[in-house]
Amino acid sequence: MKLVICLILTCLLFAQELYAQDKTSSLNSVNANIKQSLRKERDSMLGKDKIAHAMASAYLAAVGYYLAREEASWSHERSLGFAVGFSLSFGVSKEIYDKYDINGTSSWRDMVANVCGIALGLLIISGSK
Repeated sequence: MKLVICLILTCLLFAQELYAQDKTSSLNSVNANIKQSLRKERDSMLGKDKIAHAMASAYLAAVGYYLAREEASWSHERSLGFAVGFSLSFGVSKEIYDKYDINGTSSWRDMVANVCGIALGLLIISGSK
């Protein structure tokens, strides 16, 4: 049952991301200057986009930890390692996608936010033990 809840929450997370991408796809009709201005605003280190990256990474780290610890019965240390890899793989994949997507904006700041989110997730996991 817990696994089903995790999968549902993961689907909701990605549905939110697709919705956000759909909103940015309307930028095709906007001229290049406004598009560039919006991209710079989205890339602000304290912007909503970075908070979303951090929270998604923390969530994915928690899901990865749960899957390894509860479903696969791995040790705490091994589950933490899996959680980092699980979450980081999504973050890196998203940045690669953004690099080649016409509306995407790949950014090293996004990866910094992802790593901060993973650290936050690990702190929460470790604090609950």
